[in-house]
Amino acid sequence: YTAKREASMALKEILIQKTLPGADVLHEMFYYDGEKLWWKRRPASHFASARAEKIFNTSHAGNEAGRVDKNGRRAVKVFAKYQYVHRVIWAMNRGDVPKIIDHVDGNPLNNSLDNLRPATHSQNMANSKPRKRMAGQLGVPRGVFKMKSGRYKAVLCNLGKITHLGCFATAEEAAYVRNKAAVNTHAAFARVL
Repeated sequence: YTAKREASMALKEILIQKTLPGADVLHEMFYYDGEKLWWKRRPASHFASARAEKIFNTSHAGNEAGRVDKNGRRAVKVFAKYQYVHRVIWAMNRGDVPKIIDHVDGNPLNNSLDNLRPATHSQNMANSKPRKRMAGQLGVPRGVFKMKSGRYKAVLCNLGKITHLGCFATAEEAAYVRNKAAVNTHAAFARVL
Protein backbone atom coordinates (compact mmCIF):
# COMPACT_ATOMS: atom_id res chain seq x y z
CA TYR A 1 0.00 0.00 0.00
CA THR A 2 2.74 2.49 0.93
CA ALA A 3 4.75 1.80 -2.24
CA LYS A 4 1.62 2.24 -4.37
CA ARG A 5 0.80 5.52 -2.63
CA GLU A 6 4.36 6.85 -3.05
CA ALA A 7 4.32 5.89 -6.75
CA SER A 8 1.05 7.79 -7.17
CA MET A 9 2.50 10.84 -5.39
CA ALA A 10 5.65 10.69 -7.53
CA LEU A 11 3.53 10.63 -10.71
CA LYS A 12 1.53 13.62 -9.46
CA GLU A 13 4.75 15.54 -8.78
CA ILE A 14 6.09 14.71 -12.28
CA LEU A 15 2.87 15.99 -13.84
CA ILE A 16 3.10 19.17 -11.79
CA GLN A 17 6.71 19.74 -12.86
CA LYS A 18 5.90 19.24 -16.55
CA THR A 19 3.18 21.88 -16.51
CA LEU A 20 5.14 24.62 -14.72
CA PRO A 21 6.51 27.18 -17.22
CA GLY A 22 10.02 28.62 -17.04
CA ALA A 23 11.13 31.37 -14.67
CA ASP A 24 11.03 34.03 -17.42
CA VAL A 25 7.33 33.37 -18.09
CA LEU A 26 6.55 33.23 -14.37
CA HIS A 27 8.22 36.63 -13.89
CA GLU A 28 5.94 38.01 -16.62
CA MET A 29 2.92 36.70 -14.69
CA PHE A 30 3.79 37.29 -11.04
CA TYR A 31 5.53 39.61 -8.62
CA TYR A 32 7.00 38.03 -5.47
CA ASP A 33 7.42 40.43 -2.53
CA GLY A 34 9.35 38.04 -0.30
CA GLU A 35 6.24 36.62 1.35
CA LYS A 36 3.35 36.57 -1.10
CA LEU A 37 2.80 36.13 -4.82
CA TRP A 38 0.92 38.87 -6.69
CA TRP A 39 -0.52 38.97 -10.21
CA LYS A 40 1.14 41.37 -12.62
CA ARG A 41 -0.52 42.90 -15.65
CA ARG A 42 0.09 40.07 -18.08
CA PRO A 43 1.15 40.60 -21.73
CA ALA A 44 -1.12 39.91 -24.70
CA SER A 45 1.02 36.90 -25.69
CA HIS A 46 -0.45 34.98 -22.68
CA PHE A 47 -3.99 35.18 -24.03
CA ALA A 48 -5.99 33.94 -27.00
CA SER A 49 -7.68 37.32 -27.53
CA ALA A 50 -7.47 40.97 -26.56
CA ARG A 51 -10.80 40.58 -24.75
CA ALA A 52 -9.44 37.72 -22.57
CA GLU A 53 -6.36 39.83 -21.75
CA LYS A 54 -8.50 42.82 -20.75
CA ILE A 55 -10.84 40.71 -18.58
CA PHE A 56 -7.99 38.98 -16.78
CA ASN A 57 -5.88 42.09 -16.18
CA THR A 58 -8.90 44.10 -15.00
CA SER A 59 -9.91 41.51 -12.41
CA HIS A 60 -6.52 40.07 -11.33
CA ALA A 61 -3.62 42.53 -11.81
CA GLY A 62 -2.39 43.77 -8.44
CA ASN A 63 -4.23 41.08 -6.44
CA GLU A 64 -2.67 38.26 -4.43
CA ALA A 65 -2.37 35.20 -6.63
CA GLY A 66 -4.23 31.98 -5.86
CA ARG A 67 -6.57 30.65 -3.22
CA VAL A 68 -6.22 28.38 -0.20
CA ASP A 69 -7.21 24.79 -1.02
CA LYS A 70 -8.78 22.16 1.26
CA ASN A 71 -5.28 21.08 2.46
CA GLY A 72 -4.47 24.60 3.67
CA ARG A 73 -1.99 25.36 0.87
CA ARG A 74 -2.28 28.27 -1.54
CA ALA A 75 -2.70 27.22 -5.17
CA VAL A 76 -2.80 29.35 -8.31
CA LYS A 77 -3.94 28.58 -11.85
CA VAL A 78 -1.04 28.88 -14.30
CA PHE A 79 -2.18 28.41 -17.90
CA ALA A 80 -5.21 26.29 -16.90
CA LYS A 81 -3.25 24.07 -14.44
CA TYR A 82 -3.28 24.56 -10.68
CA GLN A 83 0.16 24.90 -9.10
CA TYR A 84 1.08 25.35 -5.46
CA VAL A 85 2.32 28.89 -4.86
CA HIS A 86 5.44 27.68 -3.04
CA ARG A 87 6.45 25.73 -6.19
CA VAL A 88 5.94 28.83 -8.37
CA ILE A 89 8.02 30.92 -5.96
CA TRP A 90 10.78 28.31 -5.96
CA ALA A 91 10.81 28.16 -9.79
CA MET A 92 10.94 31.95 -10.06
CA ASN A 93 13.87 32.31 -7.66
CA ARG A 94 15.84 29.06 -7.73
CA GLY A 95 15.15 27.50 -11.12
CA ASP A 96 14.65 23.73 -11.13
CA VAL A 97 11.83 22.67 -8.84
CA PRO A 98 12.52 19.63 -6.62
CA LYS A 99 9.89 16.90 -6.33
CA ILE A 100 9.03 17.96 -2.79
CA ILE A 101 9.41 21.36 -1.14
CA ASP A 102 9.16 21.45 2.65
CA HIS A 103 7.99 24.43 4.72
CA VAL A 104 10.56 24.72 7.54
CA ASP A 105 8.09 26.06 10.10
CA GLY A 106 5.33 23.65 9.02
CA ASN A 107 3.03 26.50 7.97
CA PRO A 108 1.98 25.90 4.34
CA LEU A 109 0.93 29.54 3.97
CA ASN A 110 4.36 30.91 4.94
CA ASN A 111 5.91 31.03 1.48
CA SER A 112 8.93 33.20 2.24
CA LEU A 113 11.91 31.82 0.34
CA ASP A 114 13.95 31.20 3.50
CA ASN A 115 11.08 29.00 4.81
CA LEU A 116 11.26 26.67 1.77
CA ARG A 117 13.72 23.82 1.29
CA PRO A 118 13.97 20.72 -0.90
CA ALA A 119 13.12 17.49 0.90
CA THR A 120 12.48 13.80 0.43
CA HIS A 121 9.03 12.39 1.19
CA SER A 122 10.34 10.98 4.48
CA GLN A 123 11.86 14.33 5.51
CA ASN A 124 8.66 16.16 4.62
CA MET A 125 6.61 13.73 6.71
CA ALA A 126 9.02 14.06 9.64
CA ASN A 127 8.41 17.81 9.62
CA SER A 128 4.63 17.54 9.19
CA LYS A 129 2.19 18.68 11.82
CA PRO A 130 0.65 15.92 13.94
CA ARG A 131 -2.64 14.56 12.72
CA LYS A 132 -5.77 14.63 14.85
CA ARG A 133 -5.51 12.18 17.71
CA MET A 134 -8.07 9.66 18.87
CA ALA A 135 -10.14 10.74 21.89
CA GLY A 136 -8.08 8.55 24.26
CA GLN A 137 -4.81 10.09 22.99
CA LEU A 138 -5.70 13.78 23.37
CA GLY A 139 -3.07 15.70 25.29
CA VAL A 140 -0.43 13.02 24.64
CA PRO A 141 2.65 14.25 22.66
CA ARG A 142 3.42 13.18 19.10
CA GLY A 143 4.90 9.68 18.84
CA VAL A 144 3.63 8.77 22.32
CA PHE A 145 0.67 6.50 22.98
CA LYS A 146 -1.09 5.71 26.22
CA MET A 147 -1.45 1.97 26.72
CA LYS A 148 -4.25 0.18 28.58
CA SER A 149 -1.80 -0.49 31.42
CA GLY A 150 -1.46 3.26 32.02
CA ARG A 151 2.14 3.37 30.76
CA TYR A 152 3.24 5.33 27.71
CA LYS A 153 4.79 3.84 24.58
CA ALA A 154 7.21 5.92 22.46
CA VAL A 155 7.51 5.22 18.72
CA LEU A 156 9.27 6.81 15.75
CA CYS A 157 8.35 6.44 12.10
CA ASN A 158 11.13 6.59 9.49
CA LEU A 159 10.90 5.56 5.83
CA GLY A 160 7.52 3.96 6.50
CA LYS A 161 8.80 1.77 9.32
CA ILE A 162 7.73 2.19 12.94
CA THR A 163 10.42 1.73 15.59
CA HIS A 164 9.34 0.96 19.15
CA LEU A 165 11.49 3.04 21.54
CA GLY A 166 10.22 1.66 24.84
CA CYS A 167 7.53 2.01 27.51
CA PHE A 168 7.66 4.67 30.21
CA ALA A 169 5.82 5.65 33.37
CA THR A 170 5.02 9.18 32.15
CA ALA A 171 4.17 10.80 28.84
CA GLU A 172 7.00 13.31 29.39
CA GLU A 173 9.64 10.56 29.64
CA ALA A 174 8.29 8.89 26.49
CA ALA A 175 8.20 12.25 24.65
CA TYR A 176 11.81 13.01 25.67
CA VAL A 177 13.05 9.68 24.26
CA ARG A 178 10.94 10.05 21.10
CA ASN A 179 12.14 13.63 20.48
CA LYS A 180 15.79 12.66 20.98
CA ALA A 181 15.40 9.78 18.51
CA ALA A 182 13.63 12.10 16.04
CA VAL A 183 16.50 14.61 16.13
CA ASN A 184 19.06 11.81 15.67
CA THR A 185 17.12 10.30 12.76
CA HIS A 186 15.66 13.32 10.97
CA ALA A 187 18.18 16.06 11.97
CA ALA A 188 16.95 19.46 10.77
CA PHE A 189 13.62 17.99 9.62
CA ALA A 190 12.66 16.64 13.06
CA ARG A 191 9.52 18.16 14.52
CA VAL A 192 9.72 17.96 18.27
CA LEU A 193 6.99 19.09 20.63
